Amino acid sequence: GTFGERMRITSAGNVGIGTTSPETLLDLDDGTYPKMRFSRGTSYWWEIGHTSSDFRFTSQTGGDVMTLEYGGNVGIGTTTPSTLLEIRNPTESNTLQDYLTFSTAVTGDYGAGIRWRTQWSASGGFWDTARIMAIHQSGYGGQLTFSTNLGAGSPDGTTLEAMRIDENQRVGIGT
Repeated sequence: GTFGERMRITSAGNVGIGTTSPETLLDLDDGTYPKMRFSRGTSYWWEIGHTSSDFRFTSQTGGDVMTLEYGGNVGIGTTTPSTLLEIRNPTESNTLQDYLTFSTAVTGDYGAGIRWRTQWSASGGFWDTARIMAIHQSGYGGQLTFSTNLGAGSPDGTTLEAMRIDENQRVGIGT
C-alpha cells in the first residue's frame, strides 16, 4: 500500500488531521463531513460534526439530535430549524411527555420562568417587556403568573402581574 501523511503537528502545537496547515489547536478536515466520534466500544456513540454548512450532534440511537445552522438557528429534534430555536419531537407521539422543562432550585416563592427582554441601546441596555413565572406553593402546589411592563417612558426591569392562575385553577386578571 501507499503510505502518506495522515496527521501534522506544527511548531506552534496545532494538530491537523486531513490538513497540512492546521489553523487551530485541533483542525479536522475530510473535505466532506468532518466529525469526531465518542464511543464506548461498539455499544454507544455520539458524533459532533460539520455538514456543508451546519454543525450537528448525532447519536447512535437517536440520529441527528441537535443542529446549529450557519445562520444561527438551533434545532433540537429537527435538522431544518425555521426560527432561532425550534424544538420538535420527531416521533410526533402527542403524549404528555412532549414538553419543554424549565427547572430551578426553589428559593423563596419563585421557581422557573420565561422572560422576554428588549435591547434599547447598542451598549447593551435591556428592559424586561414580559414574563411568565412559576410560583412554588406549599404541599407541592404551584401557581403561574403573567406579567407585562407598563412602558412608563423609560426602560427598566419592572414588570407588573397582569394575570395569575392559582393552585386551584382559578384565574385572576388585574387583581
